[in-house]
Amino acid sequence: MNIICKIGYYTKNLIPIAFLISIIVFVFGFKQIYYLDIDKLNIPQKSGLSREIVKESYDYLIDYSISFEDTRFEIPRLPSSENGIIHFVEVRNIIQMLIRVNIAIWLASSFGVIYCWKNKYHKVFLSIFRQLILIPVILSIPFVVNFSGSFVVFHKILFRNDYWIFDERIDPVIKILPEEFFFHEAMFMLSIILGTSFTALAIYKFIDSKKQLHDIA
Repeated sequence: MNIICKIGYYTKNLIPIAFLISIIVFVFGFKQIYYLDIDKLNIPQKSGLSREIVKESYDYLIDYSISFEDTRFEIPRLPSSENGIIHFVEVRNIIQMLIRVNIAIWLASSFGVIYCWKNKYHKVFLSIFRQLILIPVILSIPFVVNFSGSFVVFHKILFRNDYWIFDERIDPVIKILPEEFFFHEAMFMLSIILGTSFTALAIYKFIDSKKQLHDIA
């Protein structure tokens, strides 16, 4: 077994993780859900801000978080407190870390992809299914039963301060980020993970059935 095969044998287990992080980053940067919620949740009316400012502010939050350009956080036309700025900087740091880790994992797991391809190791699709399916199963219940409580726990895990608890008088940006939107994003993310896992299972079963027919023939 050459060095690439040896590396591939171990890194094939990183493939499901690479898919998971890719989905998280994709959903975070997928603005269309928010665009739909602007009208569905009546965000301009409830926030007292124009639709233009609402959309511009959200676009800034996402672009700021995913951009590799090192700039100071400053939402156009909306004031921000120092604690609010620190929170969004922390959010950006998490997203930037996920992006960089994802790139590294995909580069490492590429050896695993080569290994699976050369050795016709189609059970990797079964591994993707088994590892990804657990996330929607585990998270869907608390999300549906008590999303507010899950939302708080999620923030306490990720952040070591309470700067995520905004006062809309000094951080009006919180008025354009209703909890319902985050629920929609969470459900969208879990749906993609669920879809990816079952797609992987379908591919595994298809390849396995063809292999069995070939062995019979």
